Amino acid sequence: MPRAKKKAAPKKRPLKLPKSVTLGAHTIPIKLQKNLMDSEAFGVFDPNKLEILIDESISENLMIETVMHEVVEAINFLVEADMPHQTIQLMGLMLHQAMESMFSISKICR
Repeated sequence: MPRAKKKAAPKKRPLKLPKSVTLGAHTIPIKLQKNLMDSEAFGVFDPNKLEILIDESISENLMIETVMHEVVEAINFLVEADMPHQTIQLMGLMLHQAMESMFSISKICR
């Protein structure tokens, strides 16, 4: 009797981050960038260019959380909230968890 071939595990599709986020009247591009962690950051909101950069080498889960963090950074800048970085960190983390629990955003981004 011939042996059955093992099925290969389905390949995981790469994460598709949104191309931008709209905050107020501003559409802020979200871009992947190589070697961003060389500057010791997983992501950056650039207030001069109004763009969000995410290091392409980080894990997908961390990538989504970092996008949330940078969105909070952008909101903080745009509304001049003057939030301390610890608050921004907390808000990014909690928004990621809330969005994942309500909408399974890691699945939506596939």
